[in-house]
Amino acid sequence: MKTRIICAAAIVGLLAATATAQTTPAPKTSGSNPAVRMPTYHVRADIPTAIHIVEPRLQKDYAGLQVEMKFTVDKEGKAYNIGTHQNVDPNLVVQLTAMLREWKFDPARDEANNAIERTVILPVIIDEPVGTTPKAASVAATPAPAPVKAKATTRKDPVVTMNAYHVRADIPTAVEVIVPRISTNYSGKTVELKFIVDTTGHPYNVSATDMSVDPSLVTQLWSAVGAWRFDPARDPAGTAIERKVILPLVVD
Repeated sequence: MKTRIICAAAIVGLLAATATAQTTPAPKTSGSNPAVRMPTYHVRADIPTAIHIVEPRLQKDYAGLQVEMKFTVDKEGKAYNIGTHQNVDPNLVVQLTAMLREWKFDPARDEANNAIERTVILPVIIDEPVGTTPKAASVAATPAPAPVKAKATTRKDPVVTMNAYHVRADIPTAVEVIVPRISTNYSGKTVELKFIVDTTGHPYNVSATDMSVDPSLVTQLWSAVGAWRFDPARDPAGTAIERKVILPLVVD
């Protein structure tokens, strides 16, 4: 069974003791940078997976807004027919549309594993533009808002809601994603993976928050996530910093 990780807000980021040995040690992070919770990733085959993300550079005036962007992902993984049903600043819609046109997706697939087109809704939550001062000093220690649960799809309702994508400066953003191939034996499992994203966007020091998780599952996840690349977290001055993160991963 082919599985995939669905992207959501700023998104973005995984794993266990057996996988830790595969990582390259790096300097420890400062205690002033507490772990932050990244948006949940759902491993599903019926929803497109964002595998290459381009972050928008938005005006600070948009902070706090949430825009539901609706578009179709074709069989080649490109977004088209991009728009929104909401009454928001047209300039913001233009900027988000330009962003999504540069994203690359692993397309949705049917039961026979054939690539299919899928119309999706992506809630984009604009928390803080990159390189600006967070609204509150405690934002780095505050868990990200709960992700939007992907809706079950049917042939009568081809539109699905992807997990929310958060535009935040204080959390690393996954910009290159490798979709893991997970055994069907793990369907229904939820795993919280913790790791550090360094200033160059590489993850290291990976482990599972629950050490009772099957090491084989952790190894399978790390084989994919270890190759992910992130836009690192940034301080109020816009300087890249290391950040500890926790990534909940749901194998649907």
